[in-house]
Amino acid sequence: MQAALKIVNSQLRVVGLPERAQLPAATLHLQTARLESLATERMSADSKGYVVGSAGTEETAHKNRAAFARWSIVPRRLVKTEGLPDLSVDVLGRKLPFPIACAPVGVQRIFNPEGEMAAATAAAKERVPYIMSTASSTSIEDVTKANGDGVRWF
Repeated sequence: MQAALKIVNSQLRVVGLPERAQLPAATLHLQTARLESLATERMSADSKGYVVGSAGTEETAHKNRAAFARWSIVPRRLVKTEGLPDLSVDVLGRKLPFPIACAPVGVQRIFNPEGEMAAATAAAKERVPYIMSTASSTSIEDVTKANGDGVRWF
């Protein structure tokens, strides 16, 4: 049986599971503020300014946070199943094991001396598509080599 992710009442849910798995579940709230705080404690001033900095009145940043706050991941716990659901999806004619990709972030050398090559290598290892930014601090050829047989979009 193939499961799919579906938006239900502004919550991301896995659908297509056996009826017995369709039990109400508590919403998993991602602790984004805590994760951001932990990350920024470890960043240089330049890195922090690039990732966390907002322009002007920070209106766009506030609207983005409000938009993300309307969504939740609803896990199914302690439900007897015969196996894990198939989360694979077809994207641009290619079957991917799950609906996740490494989003484009430019100038990654401010975070890691290997820049985009480190992210492209990690993405390939985890079978996650790597999306290269047009503001990359690494050449497309080096990213291609680092990504190996991984899925990548430029």
